[in-house]
Order: sequence, then structure tokens, then C-alpha cells
Amino acid sequence: MMLGRGIALVALLLVLLPAAWPGGARAQDGAAEPLAAVRQLVATGQIDAAQSQLRQLLLESTEDVVRQEAMTLLADLLWQQQLPEQALAYARRLSPAALSPDLWQALVAEQISLGQLDAAQQLLDSRPVPANAASVPERLRLQLRLAQARGQQLQALMLYSQLIQLPAPADEELWHELETLVRQLPAAERAEAEFMFAGTGLEPLLQLPDLREQVRQARQLAADAPERRTLTHQLSQLLAAAIAPALRQQLVTLLDQLNGTPWQRRAIGVLLPLTGRYAPFGQMVRQGMELAAAQAGADAAELLFRDSAADPARAVDELRQLVEQERVLAVLGPLSSEAAQACAPLADQLQVPLLSLSHWPDLPAQGAYVFRHSLTSRQQVETLLDYSFGRLGLTRYAILQPDNSSGERFARLFAEAVRRRGGQVHSWQRYAEQATDFRPQLLALRDLPAGLDAGSLAVADREQHNRRQQGLPTLGFEALFLPDYAEQIALLAPQLVYYGIEGVQLLGIHGWRSEQLQQQAGPYVAGALFCDGFCADGARPAAQRFVRDYQARYGEPPTLLEAQGYDCARLLLQLVRQCEAPTPALLREELLRPDPLRYQEMVSGLSGFAADGEAQVQLCLLRFGNRGIEPLPPAGVPLP
Repeated sequence: MMLGRGIALVALLLVLLPAAWPGGARAQDGAAEPLAAVRQLVATGQIDAAQSQLRQLLLESTEDVVRQEAMTLLADLLWQQQLPEQALAYARRLSPAALSPDLWQALVAEQISLGQLDAAQQLLDSRPVPANAASVPERLRLQLRLAQARGQQLQALMLYSQLIQLPAPADEELWHELETLVRQLPAAERAEAEFMFAGTGLEPLLQLPDLREQVRQARQLAADAPERRTLTHQLSQLLAAAIAPALRQQLVTLLDQLNGTPWQRRAIGVLLPLTGRYAPFGQMVRQGMELAAAQAGADAAELLFRDSAADPARAVDELRQLVEQERVLAVLGPLSSEAAQACAPLADQLQVPLLSLSHWPDLPAQGAYVFRHSLTSRQQVETLLDYSFGRLGLTRYAILQPDNSSGERFARLFAEAVRRRGGQVHSWQRYAEQATDFRPQLLALRDLPAGLDAGSLAVADREQHNRRQQGLPTLGFEALFLPDYAEQIALLAPQLVYYGIEGVQLLGIHGWRSEQLQQQAGPYVAGALFCDGFCADGARPAAQRFVRDYQARYGEPPTLLEAQGYDCARLLLQLVRQCEAPTPALLREELLRPDPLRYQEMVSGLSGFAADGEAQVQLCLLRFGNRGIEPLPPAGVPLP
């Protein structure tokens, strides 16, 4: 540990020596050699030897310049070695200009503590206001201590007001000191201070003594008395303007006492990855939410954005602060799966609704206060099969999936849903995640051996062609489900035709929504169906208005993420406005209450929430048609 501190001292002193030793450049020639030797000792980490030589110089040298330089360096060495009493003993004998900033501040503080206030003031005045912004708070604190020692309370308040306006956040100790000072102010001086600091960060704190008395008196009135409503509004406004957690907690306590129940701020927290690798997606969601807030008007609840950075631990900390310090009514987000999974149990513990945008499987099962609006695998599978069973009458299916967690989840849900509807899964094949050759799997779908030679394959193709000419079934399935993304489907689709898998309905997932896929494999995916959560060119008037408004605000078209963020923010802002006295518990009840009118203007298909907190969504069904990607009506709706 001593070695580490010695290395740090060497590094610091190598930087400070030329600057912190004002007389060094002016030393007479006779002192140059011993001072150079001291510098060499410091540079090599021989601090004790350097101190010994400096003390020897002080005893032997008769030159004032050399003695001043030696004393300055010795004081700095002792201070850096955390020997303040010895360092200050030398500092008192030096001119203020020769002192390092740390020693100068320590000497001022010492004089204030000893009651030598005039000397402290002279020492403060001996150095100009620093140009370095980092030194300003320490100087203000010294001036503050001096004003308090002199009993200049209004001057102290002025200095406090300067401190709390600095870019660096004020610490809790500072606010507790300030609160103590306000309590000690005589009524006349406090009234004068309220006038002086109206509209500043000090105003709420100066009003606290009167507010406590007003709350005490208002609690004796009826719950619906106008005086109580007025006082609640006043406290809420002050809370919105308060910048310190300690002050906010004081105001929240008064609101709790006034209303007799835990008070909530008229605000909604938002947890999104605004930095890190997921920041682009977080920003997309944020823009959708900000559009909803802008349309909601100035009197709507505020959205408090916090950065989860897609880090579970940070997301949990931000969630706790939003609920326990900001006292929000609900929280939107997180977006990333890991952050959402970490936050869900805490939200349920804190009993605040968490409306996440993550697709993490079974996320709402984490608690009664956990909700989720995201494009899930189950929603896509159910939408596809509702159409293929209900509209197309298809009952025999095959599955060709990538061998990864996403492909496995989609395929399992699809097979379960087919069997639940009374259908049949004829074949279920898997291929490597980055595969480019799908021959074994495609032959298996046709019930042909993987090692089939070219001649035998040609014979099988002729037999298949003949059956097709006779109107007979050529494959054991009518539809093929391919739960992979556009890049892989562009490679796979042509091979389907090459290996004779034709005349079947192709079913895909939201990852098929790609103009590039149609350009690369257009003829091979013609007529293929897939679904998505947002259809910008669909028939919903609300979606069309959303696209127009979003483009006007941001200069680009929205995607599903912006649409989901817009709907979630719009819904919660609407619920807060409709509730006369919103609470987290009341918002949870409202989210679960069926109300078709509430969701008419939603743009991402959101139509409510099931009892388990999962969003009920009407997805967009899409088809690769002659004019590109075309929206289709869901099952049960007549074709245009």
C-alpha cells in the first residue's frame, strides 16, 4: 500500500514541481545543484530522502529564495503523504501565492475553525476567483463557512444558491446544512429571503416551515375541502421544481401527511437503452413516446426518461429511483430482454405497473404489476394459423427451422397451435443457423433420402410432375412454416423450388418484412404470408395519421418500435388524465379493464391486456404480391 502511494506521489509531484515551486526558476546558481538533487529523489520515489534533504536545506541555507522553495515543496510532500498538521506548520510561513490550492483551502478552513475570521477573509481575498471551474465549488464552500461563522445568514443563503446552480450536483450534506440554516432563520429574515430567492431552487426549502404548518391545519379539514386541493397543487408544483432528492423527500412527506396515503407524482417513468449497443432502438422508441406526449398537451403527465444502457443492474437501480424518489405512477420499459427480466420482480414488489416492450418469454408471469406490449412469437403464430386455417382451409403443415433458440421457440409454438386446431405436422426439419446448403432437409421434407443421387432425384421429380398434372397431391403438406429472417430466406427460397417443393403456402415471421428479400428472391416467395405489428400502409386511419405526424416531426417514416412506444405512452397518459386521483394500483386496474373505445386510436394493433398482463394485439397480415408487400385483412374480414 505504501509503495502504491509512493508511486502516486511521484507522478503527482513530477507534474507539480515546476508550477508549485514558484521560485524554482529564479533560484540562485548556488541552490540549483541541491534542488536538482531533490527533484531526482522525488522522480525515483525516494520521498523520505527528499524530505531529509529539504529539511537540511532549511537549516543550512541563508538564501530566502532557496528556503521558500524548499519549504513550499516540503509542505506539498507532507500534504500528499496525508500529514496535514506538519504540512500546515510550513504553509503558515509561506506567502499565499506560494501555496498549492489544497494547502491554501486547508489554511483558510483552519483559520475559520480557530475563529480567526479576519485572517481567513484576508487569505480568501489574496487569491483571485479561479478560472478553473472545478475549483469554484471549494472556494464557495469556504466563503459559505466564513459567512455562517460571522452570522451572515442571508449572505450564506446567497452562496448556497450559487452552489446548487453549479453543473456538479449538490451533495446531500450540503442540503441538510441548508435546511438547518433555514430552520434557524428568524421569521422576518425568512420572509426577506423568500422574496430574494423567489423562483430559484431555494424557494421550496424556504417555504417548508410555513408549509408544514399549513399541512397540519389542512388535515383537520374535510378531504374534499378546496384548501386541501389548493395546498396539494402547491406542493406538487414545488416538487416538480425541486432539484435535490433530500428536498423532494421533504415535499413528498408533506403530501403523504396531507392526503393520508402515499402520494404519487403525476409522472410516468421510462426506462430505455439510450446509450450502448441498443441505443438506436431505444431512441426510436423514445421518439414515438415523445410524439404521444406532444399530442397529449402541456397539462398531461410528464415522461421521465432514464437510461438503462441495456444493463440489468443499472435498469434495476433506475427503476428503484423512479419509484421511490421520483414517485412515478407507472414505468414504461425496459426494452432489452435481460433488463426487463431483472426489473419485473422489483416492479411487482414495489407495486407499480411496469409496461415493458421486451419479447422475453412469459415476462408478464413475473408478477401482477407486470405488463408487456411486444411482438411475440405466439402472437405471430396464432395470426398466421387463424388465416391459413380459417381463410385458406389448410390443415397439413411442415416446419423448416434454424437450429437456434428463436427458431426452436417459433417452431414449438407453431406445432402446438396446429395440433390444437386439429391439424397435422407432417414433417419438422432443422438446419444449422448459418447454413447455405439445405439439400438434406429439403429432401427429407419430400420423404426422400438425403443421399439420393441425381438420377433418382430426376425420376422423383418426373413422378411429382405427373401427379401435379393429374391434380393429385405431390407433397405430404400444404403449407411450410419458415421462422427465419430475410437474409437466410433469400438463400433458402430458390432451393425450395430447385428441390421440388412447389405449390405450397409459405408462412413466415416479422423478419420477412424486407424489400431486399423480394428483390433477391421475388418469384420464389410470391404469395408468401407473414405478419408484423405495424402496417404503415394499412387501412387503419389512426396508423395513417401517426405516419404523417411522425414524418412531419422527425423527417423519416416510423417502424414498429416507434409505433409501440407511441401506443404505450399514449395509453398511460390517457389513463392518468382520466383518473381524478391516479395511483399505481388504480392504473393497474384500468389497464386490465376491457374498454374497446380506449384502443380505437392505437396504431400498433393494441386492443387491451389479458388477465395475465399480456397485450392483446391484432397483427397486420402481409403478403408478397405483384406490387410488393401487400396488407391483407385478418381471418373473418371479407377480402376487398
